[in-house]
Amino acid sequence: MKHIRTYLLAFLAVTMLSGCGEAEGPVMYGNFEADEWVVPAEGSGRIVWLSIEEGSTFEKGEVVGLIDTVQLAFRKQAALARITALEATIPDIEARTQSLRQKKAAQEREMERISRLVEQGSAGRQMLEQAEDQLAVTASELSAAQTALQQEANGIRAQTKPLLVEAEMLEDQISRCVIANPEHGVVLTRYAGMHEYVATGHPLYKLANMDEMVLRAWFPGDQLSRVEMGGEMQVSIDIPGKGMKHYTGKVTGIAQKPQFIPTQVQTRENRTTQHYEVKIRVPNDGSIKPGMPGEVRFAGNSEPGR
Repeated sequence: MKHIRTYLLAFLAVTMLSGCGEAEGPVMYGNFEADEWVVPAEGSGRIVWLSIEEGSTFEKGEVVGLIDTVQLAFRKQAALARITALEATIPDIEARTQSLRQKKAAQEREMERISRLVEQGSAGRQMLEQAEDQLAVTASELSAAQTALQQEANGIRAQTKPLLVEAEMLEDQISRCVIANPEHGVVLTRYAGMHEYVATGHPLYKLANMDEMVLRAWFPGDQLSRVEMGGEMQVSIDIPGKGMKHYTGKVTGIAQKPQFIPTQVQTRENRTTQHYEVKIRVPNDGSIKPGMPGEVRFAGNSEPGR
C-alpha cells in the first residue's frame, strides 16, 4: 500500500511538472496607447465660452465651446441687406408693359371690326391692311419691351447670386464657430482657454477614446504565422498587489515589413531577429492607461503561477 501511494505521488508530480513545461508564457511585450485626436478651432476669433477640463468625458456632437461670431453675423446681415436692395430694383414686367398690352388688345378689336366691315362691303381692303400694320408694330414694341425688361431682371438676379453665396459662406463660418466634440472620449490636454484669440486650425484640446486601447507589440518572424488579422489574443497587465489581469483582444493590424531592432524588444536573442509590429485592440474597463506595458499570449494559453 505504501509503494502504491509513493507511485501515485510521483506520477502526480511528474504530470504537474509536465503541464507547467507545456504552458506557454508571454509571447511578447508592448505598450498601450489610445486613439487620440487633436481638436482644432474651425473658426477665428476670441473664445467666449469653453467648458473643457482635463479628464472630462464628452459625447460625440456635444457642444463644448463657442468662438465670437458677432462680426460674422454683421457681415451676413449686410450681405442679405444688399440682396434685398437689389431685388427691390427688379422690374415688374407685367406693370411696365401694361399700356402696350392694352394698346395691342384695342388694335386687335379694331381689326376685327374692320374685317367684318370689309366682309360686308362697307370698308375697303386698304383700311384693314392699315389696321394689321398698326397691330404688328404694337406687337413688336411689346415683345421688345418684354425682352429688355426680362434681361434687366436677369442681370439684377445675377448680381444677387454672389451675395447669396457670401451669406451662405458666412453662415457656414458662424456654424463652425460652435465647438462640437467630434468623438466620444476623455480630454487629455487643454491647449486654449476662454478669452484667448485663436485662428482656424489652432489646437484647442486633445481627446482620447479610453473605451478601447491599442497594444502595440512586436512578434518575431517565426511566430508571425500564428497571428491572424481579426484573431484573438490574450493580453495581460500587472495590477500591483493583485497579480495579473487578463483581457481578450483582437488583432487589428500587422506590419507589412519587419524591423531588426525594435526599441520595445531588449533581449539579446530578439535583437538579432526580425520582428513585426502587431496592433491588438482591447476593451478597457478603466484599468488600462496610455503608456502602460502589457503582455501578449496566444488565446487559450496562460503563464504558470499567474
